[in-house]
Amino acid sequence: LSSLSGKILDALVDGSGDKRLDVLEGLIEKNFVHAIDTPSISITMPVISRSLRPSSPSTHKRLACLILATFCEILEDVNGMSGYIEELLELLISVLMGGQSQVRSVAAKAMGAMVRHLSTKNSDLEGLLASLQSKLISNEITSIERSGISSGFAQVLFSKYYQDVDSLYSHVTNILLPVLNTNNMSAHEGVLWVFVYLPTTMSANMYTPLIDPTVPSILRELDLDKQTLTETVIRALRVLISTQEIGLILPSIMDGCKSRCDNTRAHCIELLGDLLYKLAGNIEVVEKAEANISSSLISHTKKEVLSILYFARCDVASAHVRNNALNVWKNIVSNTPRTLRAIMPELTTQIITNLATDDLDGQNTSGRCLAELSSKLGDSILKQVLPLFEDNLMKSSDVNMHRGVCIGLKDVISNLSKDDIETYLSKLVSISRIALCSEDKVVQKLAAGCFQSLYNQMGTKSLESIVPNLLAQMSNPATHDRAINGLTQILAIRSVSKEILPYIIPRLLSRPLSVENLEVLTSIMTVIGASLHLYLYTLLPSLIEGMRTDDDRTLSAIETSLRCLCKNVENVTVLIGDIVGKCDHDDEFWRLKSVWMLGVVAEERNDKADFYDQISVFFRELILRLNDDSTYVLKATNAALTSITKNVPVEVLVENIEYIRNHMSSVVSDARRRKGGVGDGDFFMPAFNMPKGLEPLWPIYQRGILYGNATIREVSASGLGEVISYTMNKYFAGPLVIKMTGPLLRVVGDRNPSSVKISIVKTLGIILTKGGPALRAFVPQFQTTFVKALSDPSRSVRSEATAALALLVPLSTRIDPLIKELVSGSLGRSASVAGIDGQGLIVVQTTMLLALAGVLETGGTKAKLPDTIPAALAAAEEILENEPEDETLRDAAEKIVNIASSL
Repeated sequence: LSSLSGKILDALVDGSGDKRLDVLEGLIEKNFVHAIDTPSISITMPVISRSLRPSSPSTHKRLACLILATFCEILEDVNGMSGYIEELLELLISVLMGGQSQVRSVAAKAMGAMVRHLSTKNSDLEGLLASLQSKLISNEITSIERSGISSGFAQVLFSKYYQDVDSLYSHVTNILLPVLNTNNMSAHEGVLWVFVYLPTTMSANMYTPLIDPTVPSILRELDLDKQTLTETVIRALRVLISTQEIGLILPSIMDGCKSRCDNTRAHCIELLGDLLYKLAGNIEVVEKAEANISSSLISHTKKEVLSILYFARCDVASAHVRNNALNVWKNIVSNTPRTLRAIMPELTTQIITNLATDDLDGQNTSGRCLAELSSKLGDSILKQVLPLFEDNLMKSSDVNMHRGVCIGLKDVISNLSKDDIETYLSKLVSISRIALCSEDKVVQKLAAGCFQSLYNQMGTKSLESIVPNLLAQMSNPATHDRAINGLTQILAIRSVSKEILPYIIPRLLSRPLSVENLEVLTSIMTVIGASLHLYLYTLLPSLIEGMRTDDDRTLSAIETSLRCLCKNVENVTVLIGDIVGKCDHDDEFWRLKSVWMLGVVAEERNDKADFYDQISVFFRELILRLNDDSTYVLKATNAALTSITKNVPVEVLVENIEYIRNHMSSVVSDARRRKGGVGDGDFFMPAFNMPKGLEPLWPIYQRGILYGNATIREVSASGLGEVISYTMNKYFAGPLVIKMTGPLLRVVGDRNPSSVKISIVKTLGIILTKGGPALRAFVPQFQTTFVKALSDPSRSVRSEATAALALLVPLSTRIDPLIKELVSGSLGRSASVAGIDGQGLIVVQTTMLLALAGVLETGGTKAKLPDTIPAALAAAEEILENEPEDETLRDAAEKIVNIASSL
């Protein structure tokens, strides 16, 4: 160094960049033969330290790092550096986190040289690896800074363990790789950068044992689909491709090409291309590239690689995968058809393997690949694939395999010529039939798609090949259920069902009806709803007549079939029309079953709600049947009405309340006037005069009374009173009486028009007449309601209230309060007449007197208090003493005097 002493002293005194550069260049040019002593270190280290500072130019930093690395190797006494190590490490770390990549690289090597030659004598160097690792996984540094730290970490790691390789391997596998299992994406990126630099830091042979544990973990980072991670993974793998044996890396990359992650597949195909290009050499001449690859890879591996590439060309989920695979394929394959024939066994294996997974994208990619192969190779692909398909369907119990076979078969059929299909028709039909008869619903649906493709190409010929076989299998108990599955799926194809239903339905309905045939019929009706209405003329008569059987199993099967028919027919209007057409049949049995079916329609189609516009038709026929001669029909009618009110929203039913009332009146009128009718006498509707006869219709009336508008309330209340009047007293009893009374009493107090009040009060009167003692608990509410109605402005309301009050008296056990209230009202002193004056008061007084007269006549003898009757007499006399001008008032008062005097 003596030759540079002058420059060194100038640099120490001046400190300018040019002076330091002269020293650095002079040191670089020297060829050191002997070890460097401590005084030399002391005089040069300040120059090196200043050159590593952030403000120094990149050239100074690079030269300083190179000189520092050299000094570490030729030190005479490592203790001579101990005073500078801490500062140098800080400066080197700052260089690693900024500047050009070349500067970062020599800084990393300098740091590695320090660790290798000085670490045994310094604690700062001993803890350097842990310090760098903490920075490596920190969230507080940028990707560029992380890259530099990773470069230094790789050098330090290797330098620390270069004499103990097993410890190095252990550190990588036990400390670095587990970081990739955390949720810290910054840590993931840092570790991946380490694997970018570590292979070039170590020798190729030394790094080889790390390939198997690290490459799969690195490739799994592609599954995260993060751009920064993906770019780092690609960089790390390309370093390995350039430095390692291809055979060591190829298996992991091939596995990545089969990943379910689009990002992983796309970039593994890209890496596979890099591998192949390395083997191919010059890819400008495809034939030469292909030959080089063939000479570098064993035959089986080459075929497997090419099958992966071609399969990726058909990827349905990612255009990126398809484009990458196509680019690689075009650069290394000169003759596609010839290559496909050569790799067919490997490609077929990959297709079948993907068909057997539960990955829908993989299955669809297999189908697309088969479709391409079919269009390019035709007959040759069928010879290999079809036997595999049939074998897998028959021998494998894997549902995913069965589903995949169906996906592949459909794509094959769709891309075959008509001649090829005709040549292999028997085999294609056989495979389709096996799949159609599967117990898995998804397989059945997929197989139906295969058969539809066959039918579209071959028409009736495909039906003739499969339907007779399925029908024959249905007669065999061992294959019966599976055959039904197959036939059902075929009939789900509308164009097919139109062709074969005219043949199948008569066969299934042949007499006598069998449970087996009925089960088949039920199954196929679930899929032919769109065409079902075309066969009602055959189905309904046969099934209803079949219900005359005494065999319970057959009867149950018929009922199930009829329910299935009602549920699945799409044209419900035609169905309802056919049913109601039989409701007035001369045969009691037909009326009974037709009424039952109306209830079944409501039950089975309640979720579809597509028959609500036909509700009036239901009521028309069922109300007619309320007066049927058959007790069985009457019970069935009530059951059907119950089904309707349970399965159709009552707010929909109440819209028909006026129609129900009018039609009911028409039926009653016809019954009165027909030969043998009661004329104007009491008429009792047969269907109401049985236990719970009124229950089915009550929800409709209740809804109308409680929540309807004025018109609906009036119609509902009047209609309810009418149906009660058609019911004998003994059948209008029990809880139903209580249920009907409550809503009427609740609503009558609302602000309703007079017409509504008249209807409600009149119906309450009918309920009192029919209900009798069962209503004794409601007497106070009745009394309050009727007394309040006596002061209503409407004469009709007052009249109905007067009559109803007289009906209430026989049920009342305490008549005195009622008489006193009426007496007070007749004198104009009660709360109910407050605010009424003039002619209105006279009218109310008259009504009160007439009501009082009725109460005294029917229940005056029940008065227990001594002043009750005298009070009534006194009130009447007081009115007469005032000599009222109103004759009606005067007559009413005189009537009270006469009745009270007699009591």
